[in-house]
Amino acid sequence: MEADSFAHMAVHAGWVAPSLESKTLQEHLQQQVVTAQAAAFIDRHRCCPACGRRLSSKGKYPIIFCTVLGNIALSSPRFHRCGCRPADTGIFSPLAELLTEHTAPELLYLETRWASLISFGMTAAPMLLRDAVPGKR
Repeated sequence: MEADSFAHMAVHAGWVAPSLESKTLQEHLQQQVVTAQAAAFIDRHRCCPACGRRLSSKGKYPIIFCTVLGNIALSSPRFHRCGCRPADTGIFSPLAELLTEHTAPELLYLETRWASLISFGMTAAPMLLRDAVPGKR
C-alpha cells in the first residue's frame, strides 16, 4: 500500500484527529509531570546532605530535555557546595548531574530505528507509521 493512500485512508477513518489531540494532551501532561519531578529533585538537593544547611544559589540556566513528544525546558539552578565537606568543585547543578544525557532513551531508540530504515526508502513507511501512531499491531 502506498504511503499517500494509507494517509488518505487514515484521515477518512478518523484516525488522525484523535491521535493529534492525544499527542497534544500527552505533551502537555509530560511537560507538567517532568517539570514537577525536576522541581522535587532540586528541592531534595537544596540542603547539604552532611550538615543540613541550605545551600546558597549561584543562579540558574535552562536545560532542554528532548523527548518523543517534544522538548521540555527545565530551569536548572546552580548551588555553592557546603564548606563542611571537601569537594572537587565549589559549584554544582543537581539537575545537570541527574540528566547527563539531554535526550530521552525512547527518542534515541526511534531515531536510531528510523535512521536504519531510511535506506529502504518508502517501503519502510508503514513501519515508521506503526512506530509513531498508537494502535493495535
